[in-house]
Amino acid sequence: MKSTWIRISLILILALVISTAGVFAAGSQDEEAGEIQYNFKYANQQPEGHSRTVSMLWFEKEIEARTDGRIQMEVFHSGVLGTEKEMFEMAVTGAIQGFRGAFYDQLNPQFLLYNLPFLFQSYEEMIVFNASDMAADMLEKGSVQGIYMPAVGYTGFRAVMNNKRPIMLPEDLKGIKMRAPGQAPIINFYKLFDASPQEMAFSEVYMAIKQGVVDGGDNSPSNIDAAKLYEVSQYFTALNYMAGADPLMVNMDWYKTLPADLQDIFNEVSKEALAYWDQLEKDATQESVNKLMTAPGVEGINMENQPAEAAIWEKACEPLWQQFVDAGYFSWDDIKRAQEIIATVR
Repeated sequence: MKSTWIRISLILILALVISTAGVFAAGSQDEEAGEIQYNFKYANQQPEGHSRTVSMLWFEKEIEARTDGRIQMEVFHSGVLGTEKEMFEMAVTGAIQGFRGAFYDQLNPQFLLYNLPFLFQSYEEMIVFNASDMAADMLEKGSVQGIYMPAVGYTGFRAVMNNKRPIMLPEDLKGIKMRAPGQAPIINFYKLFDASPQEMAFSEVYMAIKQGVVDGGDNSPSNIDAAKLYEVSQYFTALNYMAGADPLMVNMDWYKTLPADLQDIFNEVSKEALAYWDQLEKDATQESVNKLMTAPGVEGINMENQPAEAAIWEKACEPLWQQFVDAGYFSWDDIKRAQEIIATVR
């Protein structure tokens, strides 16, 4: 308990130091140019080499160049400012200016459309949707409670690896003990198809599979690759059953201090940075999928190459979609609008 309070105190002190250094204020006066410099402090939990951080380091370079230094940016990665919840709250209060991570659904639950199992089935569909008028509407509705959202990307699709059998159709999941994170949409997905979801830290999955505690693991292809589950599992499926939204969240009051020309540049760079992130995520995932599909002793299936089977999954997942509608996150009209956008590239 004592260590927790010490950590919280340090985070609050750091936030105060950042804030008083001019993070929340409009900025400092450039005496020679007679222009105000606007300071943009951004944070995320991922390490320096992660695609999310890489895209925001690109953002830093571009925003400073295109504004001739009138916006100065600093990127805090690797969770150095705290947990995602703490960073989200810092962005809301203005202790920092920008954040990417969890809790965006608190601003607009429509973003949970990204979590509908088998609504999206390819990266091309995600990219087209992110550039759509519907995504723009979702960003506008999410720009509340002190947060402005200029652009949205996506998090990678989820895949499965197991030792029981190839996963091609819904009935193939029956009876499989599959590690899953403690997230209701994922837990409910496995329960719907009579699998047995086992909540545990992903760092424990390798040994759990090896010892037979679980039959398989669920995560992104890149994380499955990094954890070397191909060493202890026989069947890999790039199931692509669920992804997630990834909007850039910016402190609203800070954004409003920017003059119109800087707002336009900020919005432009935001959209380009999130599009860059989408491509980085697609490329990194495809590299991992290719590796896992061809790993020695592994039988691989890529659902992007199985449209008929994917359509079966989509229909079978409709009871889960109804759960989201019943919870009031969005309507069936919202789902149908998204489907119409996706259909242009399917």
